[in-house]
Amino acid sequence: MASHALPRSMSRERRTSLVLMIVVTLVGLACAFGPIWMVRAGLLASILGAAASVWFAFREISRLEVLHRSELKTARDAAARAANAHHVESMNLIETFTTRSKAHAEQLAGLRAELSARKTELSSLRGNLVSARAESDRRGSRITELQAELAQRTAELATLEQQLADLAPAEAEVVTLPRRTAAHTVMNGSVPTAAELWSDGNHPTVVDLTQLKLNFPDHQLKEA
Repeated sequence: MASHALPRSMSRERRTSLVLMIVVTLVGLACAFGPIWMVRAGLLASILGAAASVWFAFREISRLEVLHRSELKTARDAAARAANAHHVESMNLIETFTTRSKAHAEQLAGLRAELSARKTELSSLRGNLVSARAESDRRGSRITELQAELAQRTAELATLEQQLADLAPAEAEVVTLPRRTAAHTVMNGSVPTAAELWSDGNHPTVVDLTQLKLNFPDHQLKEA
């Protein structure tokens, strides 16, 4: 509002000064063609008009300076307020960016720690996998060895069964021991005597001796 009022007042002063100069000029011209006292009066009026015009001019200049200083002060205040606002905004932005940077750094540190833990866990899992594979291979080898041994034992058993089947007589007869004394002798690992076998007076025949040889091992017969 002051910036609009001052130009209007300065226009009024400028118009007053212009009118005064015109009037003084006309009075001076009119007095120039008259007697000497009119010339002197016209000169005095011209001097007074010039002084008044100078005073109005200096007043206008003073007001212009005041207006200029006021505008400069207003501009400086506006610039200071803008600079302060810009500084506050910049500090807020810097603080926001700093907070976000710290948050991102903490998040990155957490992710790095988690990644390191996952790498350690992965390394442990790989070690466990290698150990499990080695144990599996060892057990597989052991199972293969046991299967081979089982097959070998099965083949040996089949061979022994075949040998027993080949050694068994087609019609084997069991020689009964006539008395308990002969059975007791056999249980003690000895060959019964003829008196123990045939104590009833029945003497052995060639067939009986052949059956006896078949039913007792060779080493027992040799010892007998």
